[in-house]
Amino acid sequence: MKLLTGMAPHGMDAKNRIRIPAKFRAAFAKENEDLHFVFYSEGAIAIMTDSVLERRFGSYAEADATNEELLRAKRFFMSRVEDIEEDTQGRITLSKRVREYIGADKDHTELISVGMGDYVELWLLSRYEADQDPMSVSLANEIAGKQKRES
Repeated sequence: MKLLTGMAPHGMDAKNRIRIPAKFRAAFAKENEDLHFVFYSEGAIAIMTDSVLERRFGSYAEADATNEELLRAKRFFMSRVEDIEEDTQGRITLSKRVREYIGADKDHTELISVGMGDYVELWLLSRYEADQDPMSVSLANEIAGKQKRES
């Protein structure tokens, strides 16, 4: 899959529908896989293909039934995956659960999609801006460097 990068602001219509921005839709279409909403990070919904979902959550498939902590984690994530279905015009209806999770409602319809490498995050624009407010290039490099040293 082509690396998903960048961001694209867009809106949610009065019927709670969105369109995946063209730059991301084109990359997903090449994969010819189903898409899913995944409650993956605080404040944002991830949009993942089947293969990305499998890669990120496949380790749960072999969860030992005696490991209750792992089973609770598996239950948590797997119950928070929703299949994405587009209508004939390429629109996706955001379920009430998805809208509530990202904070979208009739007064908060400005959204942003952010490429995260192998998946896309969908944010309420104001929440994304608040999340990114303290971030800078220097801080991002510092965090990345620290992560690299720890691995």
